[in-house]
Amino acid sequence: MELCCTYIETDKFEEVVKFYEQILQVKPNIYTKDRWGEFNIGNKLAIYNINYDIKQLQDKNNKNVKYNQVYIENFNTKQKKAINNVITLNFYTEDLNKEYERIKNLNICKVSDIMYVNITEPYYYFNIYDPEGNTLEICGDYIEKCKNNIIITSAGFNTINNYVSEENIKLFQEKSKDKNVIIISNAAPEGTGNYVARQNVKENFLKVGAKQVDIIDITDENIDIIQKYDVIYMLGGNTTHLIELCKNDKFKENILKVLENGTYIGESAGSIILSDNIKYYYDIKKGTKPKYDVNLDSYKGLGLVNRYIYPHFQKANDEMKMKISEYEKEHKIEVTRMCDGDIIFN
Repeated sequence: MELCCTYIETDKFEEVVKFYEQILQVKPNIYTKDRWGEFNIGNKLAIYNINYDIKQLQDKNNKNVKYNQVYIENFNTKQKKAINNVITLNFYTEDLNKEYERIKNLNICKVSDIMYVNITEPYYYFNIYDPEGNTLEICGDYIEKCKNNIIITSAGFNTINNYVSEENIKLFQEKSKDKNVIIISNAAPEGTGNYVARQNVKENFLKVGAKQVDIIDITDENIDIIQKYDVIYMLGGNTTHLIELCKNDKFKENILKVLENGTYIGESAGSIILSDNIKYYYDIKKGTKPKYDVNLDSYKGLGLVNRYIYPHFQKANDEMKMKISEYEKEHKIEVTRMCDGDIIFN
């Protein structure tokens, strides 16, 4: 690992940039207007305008496009704290995945989740903190984990009023035969329309040869049970219940442990929750059902895919189709429309 850049956070951006131009007798050789000025002086010294991100995060059109939810929450937390250090030590590593695991395993300091920013280009990083509270920002080449063992679906293995093709049944058999399957059923509590899907999905997995199938509502007390299974099936229903699960960091950590060798299958809400920020779905569906007419304190999802899933698209009327298209244009995102029977490997 090598020192990449030292940058100064300031709310007097133009004044500080001008000061360093005069002191160093050079102009920034990389300059993102209004946000970032960088001087190459043997190593790199940069000036970061904190007001730029404050303004962008206040703009709902940019907020969820340029930053992920982990970055937003970390940024807001920093603004509430009275911190003495305004210089961040920025390090670069060629393999961010490997370095992240190495430092976490040292267990000597707090380690943030991987954060993502895309102002001029994709940038992945995480933060650690030394004993004095100084921030070390470690960035590098990052490959999102769990490629091809995440299966995104609209209807999943739920055959109640849903279309499941023979090809999909064969796929679910391939992934679950002689395996232990957990159906995480939080999104479909008793008394809701999706509740009956619990037993239906379980029976379907047993029919194709799954060794054991358990229907479990995950709580803070039993959350570690997830890692005992080979296949995670995230049942559809009310996405809000899954967002609540994401507030516990161990939920994602246990899923990642399963995905080292196992499979995640998302059905409807279980696919939506794979995204980093789920607010897009509530915005689009607002006014269609009471469960979408809510203001949540967090819309943070699992952040395992770079997609915005819209399931059951075959049921969307012309008004909804237009609303999705308009939302894409306004927020500069691409919504992945999925019909029942569709499958995406990620």
